[in-house]
Amino acid sequence: MKIKVIIASVIIGIAFAGVVPVFAKKEKATVYKQSDLIKQQINVYTPDIYRSGDLVQSGLGIRGDVIELVVDYSGSMDRWIKLAVTTLKSILPKISPETNVGLRVFGQDTGQIFITAMFTGCQATEQIVRPAKQNTAEVIRGLNKSKIGYSTPLTYALKRTVYGDFSGISHNTKKKIVLVTDGGESCNGDPCEFIRSIAALRKDIIVDVIMVNGSNSLKCLSDATGGRYYNINNAQDFGTAMGVSFETLPENAFKNTNQNNNVQTQGIGDGYHYEYVP
Repeated sequence: MKIKVIIASVIIGIAFAGVVPVFAKKEKATVYKQSDLIKQQINVYTPDIYRSGDLVQSGLGIRGDVIELVVDYSGSMDRWIKLAVTTLKSILPKISPETNVGLRVFGQDTGQIFITAMFTGCQATEQIVRPAKQNTAEVIRGLNKSKIGYSTPLTYALKRTVYGDFSGISHNTKKKIVLVTDGGESCNGDPCEFIRSIAALRKDIIVDVIMVNGSNSLKCLSDATGGRYYNINNAQDFGTAMGVSFETLPENAFKNTNQNNNVQTQGIGDGYHYEYVP
């Protein structure tokens, strides 16, 4: 009887020893496969890569210029977002059919409860529409479905635009960020420092800023990239600035110079409206 028990124990032990390595190998192989998949799907960006121009591209197949609208969805922007929807319905059908338009929002409501959102708000940004041609409906739909949130993670949104949204697009392709905001960073980032660092390494990205609170606090973004900076006061100003940035109006549209030698844009019929800060 004892001999039978010993033999049975040995057999079970051998079988178990054979099974364990199988499971171990299987788990290890799975980990390696996931790791390989991650390496294939994620690009790593460093200053050296940008400097050398050897960026691994994901192959979006973009042809033509790219304009990415980056919109602040923090609490005080509600009025301007509604105005952006109305304005873009008119502007986007008029842009060049060779221009690709994308949409990213930041500071938006991510659908989390308020307490959780307080801790995650500084990562609140999403590319709603990838750059594509003749996609007015998609952009408008994206603006309408995004909800007003709390924080203003501007620097993080700019990083995601450059490192994520533009990562699969050739450095030979002209790219423009049209930033619509009413204020600066609220998440301890430094948008000026980031954009200056990018501008020092590559010349294919420019930033136009449509500032709707009259401040010059983000003029560093347009200065570093050769873009345009607008201080906006009303709806007509907003529409003209968007038209120039999306290139449906000429760069010198209704330009006039006031007594302080600041370049301003004249609206139709009723004088100066917004200031373009050179």
